[in-house]
Amino acid sequence: MYNDYLCYVVIMILQNTVFIGSDHRLHTGDIQVLDDTIVRIEDTLSPSAGEDCMDCSGLLIIPALADCHVHSPDTILKGLFIGIEMTRWCDDSPQGTLQSRLFDYLDRIVPTPEFRTLVQYSYLQYFHHGVGFIVETGQADDSHEVLQSCAEEIGLKAVIDWYDQIPPEQPACTRLTTGIHLPEEEDLTEDALQSIVALRSRHPEKILMTHCLENTWRQQMMYQKFGMSTIQLMESHGLLDVRAMLFHCILADAADIALLAQRKATAVCCPVSSQRIGEGFMPVADMLAQGVQVTLGTDFLDHDMWDCMRFLYTELSTGKSQIPHLAQQVFAMANRNAAAIGHDIGYRGIIEVGSDADLCFLEHTHQFDPLIEEATFSNVLHNVINTGHASLVKHLMIQGRFVLRDGRCTTCNEDQVIAAYKQILIDQRW
Repeated sequence: MYNDYLCYVVIMILQNTVFIGSDHRLHTGDIQVLDDTIVRIEDTLSPSAGEDCMDCSGLLIIPALADCHVHSPDTILKGLFIGIEMTRWCDDSPQGTLQSRLFDYLDRIVPTPEFRTLVQYSYLQYFHHGVGFIVETGQADDSHEVLQSCAEEIGLKAVIDWYDQIPPEQPACTRLTTGIHLPEEEDLTEDALQSIVALRSRHPEKILMTHCLENTWRQQMMYQKFGMSTIQLMESHGLLDVRAMLFHCILADAADIALLAQRKATAVCCPVSSQRIGEGFMPVADMLAQGVQVTLGTDFLDHDMWDCMRFLYTELSTGKSQIPHLAQQVFAMANRNAAAIGHDIGYRGIIEVGSDADLCFLEHTHQFDPLIEEATFSNVLHNVINTGHASLVKHLMIQGRFVLRDGRCTTCNEDQVIAAYKQILIDQRW
């Protein structure tokens, strides 16, 4: 019964739709999907013989969200890291000792079937939050093959980080691609740097990602070892380009920001997770002013993109910097800005003819309805950012197939996954 969605051509008309278009304004009409692509948007479309129709009355359609920095499986670690800065992780305190035990469990102890359950459960959470595309850097050592397999089975679009390896074969699934990783700043050596430079020169098409200037001690390490910031080091070795993806960039200075903009690299802001562990806040306003491509990520322990959008919007709207069209900019960080990273697998993060049908269907409640709707100020978009949440996600379509229908996953037995996940929690309760 499951995974049938992968096997057939979809011809469907979504009727009576209300959606947020590529201009960030509210539109109405009928949307025709052929296989994986939006092929027509008209005021009214008449179905052909045998063409499926779905009445979308009462729904608001937005692009499926993009979570551009995740570590799966991480839900089993909830409650252990909030309020504790990274330098204290896994220390000798009772909390640090438990952190170490759980990290060791994920890296060395958990059997593969249970590990797959943990990953599947994490991926289900993305569906229920309206996320259709992720950039996956993993949580456990050497877990990339399992992560890739689970993403393929459940129906996500994903970039899977293989760190310093290249998979023997490219994923056959068109929803998946793989990336490589510049070693973390505390682990980076001259030899490791040269190894990645050589690997990237052989595979310039690969996304190159890394955690970057996330905190003071990592920044200081880079200056001690290389005499420059991570961004400047990447630039000096030809690693900073449109295929580069840098997580956090909290301590990026003006020179770093100028390089990011010049090279069209992607910076990933993780506002909620960074604040929860006291790391600080990415200079998003300065980056936007310079034209840096900024996306959003949940990072660690939490999969709530709605919380990320809401937190970032609030933070930027109360700051000193006046950011034009702030709601539109924040919304774009959660979808269309990820197209630079996801375009190889068809993720564009917009609703228009020619784009993949990656769609999130929200219950259209009165909370979203505007008093005014103008070209320069859309209450609907503001309200989606400020009042949207996972409980409103009714359906999720990825590449023209429903992976979530009426709040239930269509690609796996969700009840079995949840039951198996609960059993793991019982078995591992210390």
